[in-house]
Amino acid sequence: CIAQGTPPTEALQYSFPRTVQATPKRLPNGQVDFYNLGTIPNVLQHQVLVRRVPVAQRKMGLSVTGKEMPPADEDGQLPSPGPNVGLSPAGDALLALTHGYPVLLDEVLCVESTYRPDGEVDFSVGNVTCVGDFVVMGDVQSGFSIQCAQQLTVYGVVEQATLTAGGAVTLYGNVFGNAKARISSAVSIHGTYIDTASVEAQQDILLRQGARHSHLQAGGSII
Repeated sequence: CIAQGTPPTEALQYSFPRTVQATPKRLPNGQVDFYNLGTIPNVLQHQVLVRRVPVAQRKMGLSVTGKEMPPADEDGQLPSPGPNVGLSPAGDALLALTHGYPVLLDEVLCVESTYRPDGEVDFSVGNVTCVGDFVVMGDVQSGFSIQCAQQLTVYGVVEQATLTAGGAVTLYGNVFGNAKARISSAVSIHGTYIDTASVEAQQDILLRQGARHSHLQAGGSII
């Protein structure tokens, strides 16, 4: 970075990034982290999603040459509240009514309780930490982890990955762990075929085809 200015205060202040890019992070030791990309914007229940900033509280900005940039002088129109989004009592902010993921589309703001990335969990998504349900339509590639507070569903193959869920885990594809896959659920795990993986559930483990060279541990039944 050669020079950097300070933007003026906008009329609306968002608590989440409106655009998310999968950008690797440079670590202090000079290496680059391609796994923890932070591509999923989580919001919690009652969190302020966007608020209108009063004109008196808006600050001037500075360009890279030191020139002052005045803040926005318009009133600022809040997006329309969609599903799982409510208006604050003062009418100057929108609040999340549930844990989930904010979606702003055509000036309508909503909070989805289930997040579905496009394709696989790979270098385009990175490691996943989510507060709601998480659905993977593709594979979970080796080296990646998913930490899900609610239910986790994977339709593709799980490779040498780590899956942790506070709700039930449903695996429609096979697991080929190569002795490095770790799958755990605070409820139950429903799967098809497990190969060389460690699987732990607080309640039941139910597999439609079976398991090979794996460690299965359940607080209830293993079927």
